[in-house]
Amino acid sequence: MAENTNNKHDIPLSDVMLAMDIADTIRHRDRIVEQELSEAEREKALFEKVKRTYASQGIEVSDATIKEAIQAIEDERFTYQAPKASFFTKLAHIYINRGKWAKGFAALLAITGLAWLISWAVFTLPKQMELNKQANALNQSIIQANTSEESLQSRLDGLVKELNRASEPQDSELKGLYQRQKQNAFQLLKTAATHIDVARPLRQQDDFDGDEFKKAGALAMDQVDRQEYQLGQAKAQLDKAETAIKRLHQINLLPNELQNLYSQAKDIARSPRGQNLANNYYQNGLAAIKGFDFDAANNVTSDLKDLIENLQQSYQLQIVYRHGEQTGLWREPEINQSARNYYIIVEAIDKNGQALTLPIVNEETGKVSRVKKWALRVERAVFDQIARDKRDDGIVQNNIFGSKAVGVLEVDYRFPTTGKAITRW
Repeated sequence: MAENTNNKHDIPLSDVMLAMDIADTIRHRDRIVEQELSEAEREKALFEKVKRTYASQGIEVSDATIKEAIQAIEDERFTYQAPKASFFTKLAHIYINRGKWAKGFAALLAITGLAWLISWAVFTLPKQMELNKQANALNQSIIQANTSEESLQSRLDGLVKELNRASEPQDSELKGLYQRQKQNAFQLLKTAATHIDVARPLRQQDDFDGDEFKKAGALAMDQVDRQEYQLGQAKAQLDKAETAIKRLHQINLLPNELQNLYSQAKDIARSPRGQNLANNYYQNGLAAIKGFDFDAANNVTSDLKDLIENLQQSYQLQIVYRHGEQTGLWREPEINQSARNYYIIVEAIDKNGQALTLPIVNEETGKVSRVKKWALRVERAVFDQIARDKRDDGIVQNNIFGSKAVGVLEVDYRFPTTGKAITRW
């Protein structure tokens, strides 16, 4: 047997195939022989049985082929030996069985993906959108704060130049006031500059997105809040400084303006009343400036301008009698409704035939209105006289109610009147 085994590789392929068939026959049909006989007897019995089996089928089998088959059984050459378990054998089993688990895995993967998508849409996406929204708002705040800083710095530079251009007044009494006001303006500008300098290092870049906001948004918002606070303080100081500098200019300019207006009024005035009124305005204006009441001083300059305009005017006060327009009217006063107040409607016509607009006090309201027509109060007899004049032919022949010359404030009335008037009827 040993000799045959050593030459097994020289056996033809057909004999090998036959040996394999014999081995298979021996394994499936001779279990009892294997159990009951000794090894030598079993081998002899198997040999004889195989010989008879194939001879009965008309197949001639050589003794060497039978012995080769028996030896192969002993060597387990035709028996499947499962490979030892290893990582690679496990991978091979997984691959071989892929048809079984692939569908389940794909379903599990799809469910997992859907769950992730829902979670992302319901939770992650809204949070990300909110972060982006907050990041955009922060970027806008940063832009506004940085722009405000630049604007305030430019304004500060302009006010410093304006302060340096201010000139000292000639009046010795106003010089002290001027110096105090200038020092106040300087301190306000200095404080504003300090706030801007504190705000400058707090500048941020306006490039935040949602992720950046999540990481550093809180710190950036705190920086912007601090920056805006400092800039707000700077603005408040600049507002005060601007007002102070305007007053500084007014300390120098208002006295000169008052003096010029006062001189014009005195030169035009031809009556004591006009001259006295101009002098009173001037003194009140100086007192307002020294008292730091610049609103009152500006009001005085307006009063002087109105006085000069009034003194320069000359016109005739004519009674209105045009077709379709009233010439006169009467009113019942609220305090005495049993009485009547009579009025004649007039207008001021200059040398060019143009109706002037004049400031008239309404006796019923006490308010001044600039109007082209107003109604002067007259006695009943004057009212009736003018009414008869118009009733004849629709024309008021004696239509000049009065006149005003240059340099005087009073109208020279040709009809008796109290001078009181109304501006609406």
